[in-house]
Amino acid sequence: MNTESKKVGARRAWLLALLTALACSSDTHVGCSPTLTCSLRPSRFAPPVTRDAGPSDCDATDRRCSAGDLSLGAQHACAVTDGSNLICWGDDSEGQRGKNLETVGALPDAGSYRNRFSHVLDRAQQVSAGAQHTCALQYTGSVNCFGLNADGQVTGELDPRAVEPPVRVHPLGEVLQLAAGAKHTCGRTADGVYCWGSNQYGQSGRALSDANPGPLLVPNTELVEEIACGVRHCCFRRAGKVACWGELIDAQGAPYVSTQPMPVEGLEGVLQIAAGAGHSCALQADGVMCWGLNDDGQLGDSSTLSSASPVRVRGIPVVVGYVAAGGGVMEGQLAGHSCAVDGVGQVWCWGRNAEGQLGRVVSADHLKPEVVQEYGATRDDLLDNISRVALGGTFSCALGSSGAVWCWGDDSFGQLGTEEEPEHERRTPVAGEALRVRRFGRMR
Repeated sequence: MNTESKKVGARRAWLLALLTALACSSDTHVGCSPTLTCSLRPSRFAPPVTRDAGPSDCDATDRRCSAGDLSLGAQHACAVTDGSNLICWGDDSEGQRGKNLETVGALPDAGSYRNRFSHVLDRAQQVSAGAQHTCALQYTGSVNCFGLNADGQVTGELDPRAVEPPVRVHPLGEVLQLAAGAKHTCGRTADGVYCWGSNQYGQSGRALSDANPGPLLVPNTELVEEIACGVRHCCFRRAGKVACWGELIDAQGAPYVSTQPMPVEGLEGVLQIAAGAGHSCALQADGVMCWGLNDDGQLGDSSTLSSASPVRVRGIPVVVGYVAAGGGVMEGQLAGHSCAVDGVGQVWCWGRNAEGQLGRVVSADHLKPEVVQEYGATRDDLLDNISRVALGGTFSCALGSSGAVWCWGDDSFGQLGTEEEPEHERRTPVAGEALRVRRFGRMR
């Protein structure tokens, strides 16, 4: 080979090496096929190394993030973000919002506290808030709780002190789903439903004479597919049917206590359930059915008559995607409200509205569903694109399909998540209008 040919060959070799380097200079965990323009290094075909990156930017800073799960207590709210981080806001008088670095120092998973939002835990997949306590289900199947523990609803052991930071609940196997009532908590496992905390109304599923607040298996709850807990009772769904225990309503509309799950007659093909303040609701393919207390119109049948048997919610579209029940104890009496998401992502609410929890201007109770409007919306611009709703004691929130969150109702403790918002340019919102929690989701 002459000198010129050698020079040409050297240039070609150099060019090929350059192309190879450029083609494979991206993330070393991105795989590619073994061609001349891609390295054959074994690391190129290995799966990405799993690392705990810690809090995502939206949790460690003021940047927005997307909410994937949402739960409301009496006066606080919590959300699990798309980064599997648990963020809470609102009332923290009993530690139910979780402690933070400012108050407890650099504890594991304690997180940050910025603009009245607490970053509480990492690696969470579901959250369930009670009246003044909160529990989170982590990807390991373990449960961590924090907040008021006077009835053992956090740790399963009586302790008048608030529990903070979060502690793991023992003994529990792998939990599949959580549901927190006002003063008790339940977890669905492969063996059935375990409950701990208060049993004053039989809501923990054990004999009233049993003073042990620790986790106990509720009888006849094997193969349960879903659980829901209200203020003083719980329900489960199994094979399209529903059973409930705790403080229930008899045929005359009077309350009674059952420590054993009682079948709800007349319900078939149930797709999803919700439990609130003495009332429950079930989603079926052809609409929503509710039963229990109805003093505030929370059953949505245009009456205030309580019913042990499910009654159909009137005035809501037939196609419904989600139903929720809420409320709490008001002046010694249970008071409730309910909401549902229709097939086009609009929210409908009914029941008590003394605090604007129905997404309407504060008024008397609404005995049938009314659609929720966003703050500043025109008459034809309703809150839409919603996938789920979560109801608290006197306020409500909606989770958008894009991870955005809206809240409305009582804001005495900043539970609407808007205290640090700049002044609204158009006008000051009135109680009952849905406000965007700008910490979550992308701005439209």
